[in-house]
Amino acid sequence: MECRCPSDYEEVFSERAARATAARFRRRGLTGTSRTIVAQLTELGVRGSSVLEIGGGLGEIQVVLLERGLADFATNVDLAANWEREASALLDQRGLQDRVTRVCGDFVQLAPTLPRSDLVILNRVVCCYPDWRALLSHASSRAATHLVFTFPRPWLRPILWIENLFHRVRGRRFRAFIHPAPEMMALLENADFRPIADHRSSAWRTMVVARQPSVHPVT
Repeated sequence: MECRCPSDYEEVFSERAARATAARFRRRGLTGTSRTIVAQLTELGVRGSSVLEIGGGLGEIQVVLLERGLADFATNVDLAANWEREASALLDQRGLQDRVTRVCGDFVQLAPTLPRSDLVILNRVVCCYPDWRALLSHASSRAATHLVFTFPRPWLRPILWIENLFHRVRGRRFRAFIHPAPEMMALLENADFRPIADHRSSAWRTMVVARQPSVHPVT
């Protein structure tokens, strides 16, 4: 698949990383925040006929949602094309090729061309994108009923500083971010979403928000 992505993302999210992620998923299933997301959606009874995952990488969350009957179809949008070979092999192995559409590119630029989905997922993505307002604004516009996103806890700031120093030394423009949680939630609330789950691990916070139903005055 041809994809004109920033070379920094291709270096960070490399083919080697894709192979390691695929091997780990086949061996252990979902781990970390990916497992938390599916657990939260299952507990809440959230089922989306259509799922859009932004920065989904290999797409293992989508695979599990499809196999568990929590989704019918999924779309994956990712900046890095290095995931495509392993993702295609995984979908073929699981018999899911015709139920997943994979798109390579910057979601913020592509968002107006994408259909709305019942559920939008951003797993460890907001922290990799500098303009969180544009990212969440477009993500919320594509979410018909629910949106779930994860982001690092504030105490990780020194660790991210070291990570960013490493990228700077390597001459990369890629940076990791800890964006302000209250402001992110305020943006989503202004887009008519309300939080229905807030899971906090030692390192990550997982938020599930639901779109408020429109209220029309009785005439």
